[in-house]
Amino acid sequence: MEPGARVGLLNPRGLLLALGLWVALGAPAFGQVFEDPDAALQSALRSGEQLTPVSWSGLSAEVAAALKAQSGQALRRSWTRCHQAQSASQPTAYLCIDNMIGKTEPITYLARIAHPSGRLEDLRLLIYRESVGAEIRHPLFLAQFLGKDTQAPLGLSQDIQAISGATYSSRAVAQGSRKLLWLYRLYLSKLSTEQP
Repeated sequence: MEPGARVGLLNPRGLLLALGLWVALGAPAFGQVFEDPDAALQSALRSGEQLTPVSWSGLSAEVAAALKAQSGQALRRSWTRCHQAQSASQPTAYLCIDNMIGKTEPITYLARIAHPSGRLEDLRLLIYRESVGAEIRHPLFLAQFLGKDTQAPLGLSQDIQAISGATYSSRAVAQGSRKLLWLYRLYLSKLSTEQP
């Protein structure tokens, strides 16, 4: 660079300088891991419970279609994994790790659904990949979902209040929770008499 040359944002050096300052001054974190999914599964267990993975092999096309009709969401088997929690060889809950698209990126969360009530007992944000809206991990937001079942609308401005500035993410968690509650009702609850 010649002495006295100007560093503008439109030349490569100026762009790199601006990017460096942006990172140094606190660029928003993308891909925030709040809790490792496997660790979350273990910490969501109650005393004496063991986990057994759930297979999707018994999920028929009819049940998948009913799930989409009732919840408004299709099950992406590669994005959702569920485990049956058992105590003294009896099912006590289903723990599911799922992904829903926020505005543009997947949001990974864990839901614990009680058996046999089908009510949501625990909901945790595990990985957040959007540039804004991670406030949905706040306990006051997540507490709105606890105790809900398939009878709840789980809709924004109905029984769930969105976080300002995180509307897409709030909606994604509400839709995902509704999907998992219906998955429990239509499929997972039936596994309690079978081997998952």
